[in-house]
Amino acid sequence: MEVCTNENTNKVFGGEDLSWALQIGDLDTVKEQLQRLTRENGNWDVNNVSNGRTMLHKACDFGHLDIVEYLIQNGADINKKDNFGITPLLCALWENHLSVAKYLIDKGATTTFLTPEGLKYYECIEDTDMIRLLKQLENK
Repeated sequence: MEVCTNENTNKVFGGEDLSWALQIGDLDTVKEQLQRLTRENGNWDVNNVSNGRTMLHKACDFGHLDIVEYLIQNGADINKKDNFGITPLLCALWENHLSVAKYLIDKGATTTFLTPEGLKYYECIEDTDMIRLLKQLENK
């Protein structure tokens, strides 16, 4: 069973249903599971991690814009880096989920971080429109 660890209290929260819902894009189940976790663990935080990553990282990996929107509306840290130094924006860019990447940028995601390899984000993607946008934002 995958677990989410609350870094503040070291409590552990189970969540195979939540993990699966994040992968397949089942927003209703994500909402139900988050409500359950909040009921059962009053101090539960949407930024808790599982295997070094937040739910927002996972939703960005799989390109589920509706879940990304929901998590951000409920306090997800848009710039939180995982254990490898990867942000949700970089997850979306690497997986070519451009609508998710654009949404994150519109919501204030930092575009000037470097990848774990020390590259600028636009140096590790192929979409020319996104490269142009990231370069424009860098020059502001």
